[in-house]
Amino acid sequence: MALEAEQLSTMSDAEIRDSAVIENDEIEIQSQLHNGAEAVQESPVEQQQLFVQERDLLDGKVVGEPQRIEQGINGKASVVELEGGVRGVFKTYETVDEPARQTVIARERAAFLVDNFLGFGRVPPTVIREVGGKKGSFQQFIPDARTFHKVSAAEREGMQSDLEAIRVLDAVITNKDDNDGNFLAREGRAYAIDRGTSMYEIDQKSLPYALGKKSISPETAHKIMSVRENIQEFETQLHALEAQLQGAGLPAETAVTLSARLKAIVGAYDETGRFDMHRYVESFDPDNKLKLKDDILS
Repeated sequence: MALEAEQLSTMSDAEIRDSAVIENDEIEIQSQLHNGAEAVQESPVEQQQLFVQERDLLDGKVVGEPQRIEQGINGKASVVELEGGVRGVFKTYETVDEPARQTVIARERAAFLVDNFLGFGRVPPTVIREVGGKKGSFQQFIPDARTFHKVSAAEREGMQSDLEAIRVLDAVITNKDDNDGNFLAREGRAYAIDRGTSMYEIDQKSLPYALGKKSISPETAHKIMSVRENIQEFETQLHALEAQLQGAGLPAETAVTLSARLKAIVGAYDETGRFDMHRYVESFDPDNKLKLKDDILS
């Protein structure tokens, strides 16, 4: 939604909603959002202060009336305020037919879960809940943010660590909608929003060419190395992630394939930040039955 952050950034803290119904108490909520992920310009304390706990979004009582911010191609989006001043963007995707609508809502949360798993902290906390009797995704609103339409090339250059982390995330979830309206900038940091159109026809055999074109920084490489540091623990955490993804509403097959793709991408990086496409392909085609040529993999 290209206009979302620009409209939100000019809004007052006044209006916002009614009472809400909590959708699914069985959704597994992680207690710490970023689990100590290092920040570049912001300290871990500042990052923790910016992001709220998922439980706050899920259980918070709505105050005031939801304020419409945009009518996008996938339906209504509103800004909602909870007791305590926490605000979020609520999207119902009413123009999408069932059962696809529930899957789109699930993908918004799934993008956050994958980002959180990787320790990047680039997707604002996102839950699934009901507001005014309607179910939708509810993502924390980032105050004082601008869409990338208003971010200069020089500013973007200073956010390269964040942007390369988002590039890895988007490769994992096969996000195709990376227009400037789906990126936010705040105090020198970049954030990814509107990932509900990702994970369509996700296939491990879809090669992440974008990752092979440019190495990532040692800082981002370190985060990825940390994720897979303990293989046994990594496998356990992947199974837990699959359960979370299915709990959010992703089809089981999609959750399993997404987990396998994440594992393959994480495993294809070395400590220098270089992505090895050969290693990625070997994760699902060790005998090269697909007969992929070196010029395709390089």
